[in-house]
Amino acid sequence: MTSWFHPDVTAVRLVLLFVMVASQFMAVALPTAFGDGAALFVISYLVLQVGRNLFNVIVIDRPHALARALDRLLAWSLFSTPLWIAGLLADDGARIGLWCSALALEYGATFIGYATPGLGRSSTSDWTIKGSHFAERFQQFVLIALGEAVVVTGVTASGHGLSATVLVALGISIVTSALLWWLYFHAVAQHSEHHIASAADPGRLGRNGFTFGHIPIIAGIVLDAAGSEVLIAHSDEHLHLAAAVALMGGPALYLIGHNVFRYVMVGTTSWKRWLTCAVLLALVPVVPHVPALVAGVAVVAILTTLVVAELLHGRRVVAAAAAAR
Repeated sequence: MTSWFHPDVTAVRLVLLFVMVASQFMAVALPTAFGDGAALFVISYLVLQVGRNLFNVIVIDRPHALARALDRLLAWSLFSTPLWIAGLLADDGARIGLWCSALALEYGATFIGYATPGLGRSSTSDWTIKGSHFAERFQQFVLIALGEAVVVTGVTASGHGLSATVLVALGISIVTSALLWWLYFHAVAQHSEHHIASAADPGRLGRNGFTFGHIPIIAGIVLDAAGSEVLIAHSDEHLHLAAAVALMGGPALYLIGHNVFRYVMVGTTSWKRWLTCAVLLALVPVVPHVPALVAGVAVVAILTTLVVAELLHGRRVVAAAAAAR
């Protein structure tokens, strides 16, 4: 939104504050969205989505090339509204299906250009985003997600007493988050910002690489945080299979997201990251049979090996380029 409307304008700032409040209510309701918090969750979400899109349509200068695209965006946020409300009124089983359908409708609309009767359809070239600004916003989002993961592990540790095993587990969790941060910001962030800033169709890269490509990246951070929380809470025990999936699968999903993102941006992937994913996932059935701290140390060792391998590869590339000159 701030790619199209200047955040120094008072009305835009007010809308951003409005979105922040709605997001906070939605976040508070999320843990009980399939219970008592369902109404607050749905109302907050719809107020956020429809309200923001309505503001965009009202304030955009009608001759502007983006005006019709914003009209379509508002229309599709209204199309999905009945599914959200129907899910609110349904029981838990039907609610999952209706809400998943609403999400599928909203995400799927991007691939058909938000085609709307009487309004036509958009192409990705219609979405005039400033590539560097867009990439920076997603980098900040990844950083916030990683920071929240650290906060969760710290709160968990303080709630289970600062024993030696808890402190070791906390250290493992923090180092894991630091390694995930390194893997994104050492190479992924820099390259992505450069590519989208110089792209002929930044809207396409914004949709495929950032909007969709970052879903597994953020989901991997969330899953890793869940695994780390269980690791700290049961640091002197063996982890159950679900915890093993979170502990190993979180970083694996994170790296899968990196490779998907890289493929969208430049058409290549990293075999080192695919291999690391395979090793992490292969260890999932082993984790319940070893002490929790051993499993945590294994994650750190695997990710550290990947970081070192990529650093060495980068140095070899730089040295080869220098020698070629």
